[in-house]
Amino acid sequence: QGILGVVLKMADKGISVTCLSQTFAPLPQYEQKFKDVKFRSPVKTGNFQKFYAQLKNTKNVTYFINNDIHSKYIIIDNLLIYCSYNFTPTQFIYLDDVNIPTFKNMPNVSYTGIHCEVGMHVVIKDRKIIKSFEANVANIKNKKQTIQVK
Repeated sequence: QGILGVVLKMADKGISVTCLSQTFAPLPQYEQKFKDVKFRSPVKTGNFQKFYAQLKNTKNVTYFINNDIHSKYIIIDNLLIYCSYNFTPTQFIYLDDVNIPTFKNMPNVSYTGIHCEVGMHVVIKDRKIIKSFEANVANIKNKKQTIQVK
């Protein structure tokens, strides 16, 4: 479920949710609709498409894509959670026995060891800062390179 699942559950309960993303993977039946749109696509589309399928059927959600953004934050009521991590199932992961014999773009390189993704976040309650982040969302939504996918 993760944090995105909780956000969608809150939308189902009537909370208005706006999602902004740099990355998008349309469901196969919608690929033609978005064929001329530029957006960053994830390497592994399965989980992303599963999330989008759930989001697409959730009330009270709007979803925008802008290839230029990279900020990661959530605004809930009078609270801003600013993060260094992506909102994905691997946002916090520790694997102590990784063995990658070769890399796609570096065939002569291998890796054996630890893989660890650790993130941090800060909780901000300052109303002035939160308002500036809300204004940032509105600004991004209105940019010509931003597309609405829901």
